[in-house]
Amino acid sequence: MFVWNLGVGFLFALLLFSLALSGRLVHGLFANKIMLWLGEISYSFYLWHFVVLEIMVHFKMFSLGSPETMLLRVILYSIAPVLFIAWLSWWITERPFLLYRKETASNRPLGVIGKIVQRPWLTAVIVGSILVFTAASAENYLHPIIDSTR
Repeated sequence: MFVWNLGVGFLFALLLFSLALSGRLVHGLFANKIMLWLGEISYSFYLWHFVVLEIMVHFKMFSLGSPETMLLRVILYSIAPVLFIAWLSWWITERPFLLYRKETASNRPLGVIGKIVQRPWLTAVIVGSILVFTAASAENYLHPIIDSTR
């Protein structure tokens, strides 16, 4: 175990050293548009990945097959929805605040986004209502109410 930790620590130190030198290879790997976009939405990805996986497990999307095929299904089926929801969450919540900060720093008049950010409770109510409605609709669509009077 000691050797493993030492090896992982050495690799992280090597990664940080190469990032500090910022060569062409490092720039090509970590400063491309995809990596920058993933870096912007990474916090939203962190917040939403577990929720999406729990919903998928609730609807038994990964229940059949060997452990290897289940892992492959988890990776293939969950990456796109989590990335989409993380991007949407970033677009709705984080981006308006970043734009508001930029607008107020430049002393320009506030646009629609600035007015929304000035009333965060209204934004929270609207986004929360949309999320609850979407979750309730998905639950009813995937598990419709059974009529017991028949």
